[in-house]
Amino acid sequence: MPRGRIIIVSAVVSVITTLYGYAAYSHFNGPPLVFNGTQSAPRGFYYRDLTSTLSRGTLVAFAGPRLVESRLQGRIPTRNTPYLLKRIGAISGDIICARGSRFQVNGRHPLRIPRLSRRGTRFPRLFHGCTTVKEHQWLPLGVHLRTSFDGRYYGPLNRALIVGAYKPLLTF
Repeated sequence: MPRGRIIIVSAVVSVITTLYGYAAYSHFNGPPLVFNGTQSAPRGFYYRDLTSTLSRGTLVAFAGPRLVESRLQGRIPTRNTPYLLKRIGAISGDIICARGSRFQVNGRHPLRIPRLSRRGTRFPRLFHGCTTVKEHQWLPLGVHLRTSFDGRYYGPLNRALIVGAYKPLLTF
């Protein structure tokens, strides 16, 4: 093997080993690297950020709850991604409201709630009205794509579904 390839392979193995070792000290149980194949966040590879706190705006990977996954099957291409990537849009104590085609967190920054995906399939609406996000909950929002299937449709989720905070490593 040429010397250049040996150096590249060694560097890649070193980075992956470091990430896995670093991840062992986290209170999250997610993998050090995840691939996002959906359009809710830029496609690519994301690394687990052990310095981030779970606050509004943090990008997190989470295991989709069965109810959401069953609604996704055949409607939205997930590219066999084991985790979904979304930003935290609301945290404990926030008031979220879904009325008609508008969604708000704490009465600010209204977002549209599209009825159809980009492919023309109808989004299921599992959440209507207003509620306060409970202590053990959070609300996922996909701000990268206007028609992201996120908490606007299914409401708050259990925080235990979060496997970690992530940052982009290589997106395309």
